[in-house]
Amino acid sequence: MALLWGATHPDVLRAMFEQTYAPVSKKKWQFWYAAEADIGPEQSRTNYRDAEEIENKNFMEYCREFRPELYSVLKD
Repeated sequence: MALLWGATHPDVLRAMFEQTYAPVSKKKWQFWYAAEADIGPEQSRTNYRDAEEIENKNFMEYCREFRPELYSVLKD
């Protein structure tokens, strides 16, 4: 689903990413972690450019392995 949104509405996907990974104070993060929220002990420092690069790499690897007819078109 994210791939479709990213292709058709990149501004919406980026805004969703930015809100998901917006910096939170350490105190607030620790509070929610102690309250057993489904988060890790430290906030991720993921930025959009790195996440986009990783997703593109994973998608190309998927196409190479499972959809070679698409891979040959995409790699050019």
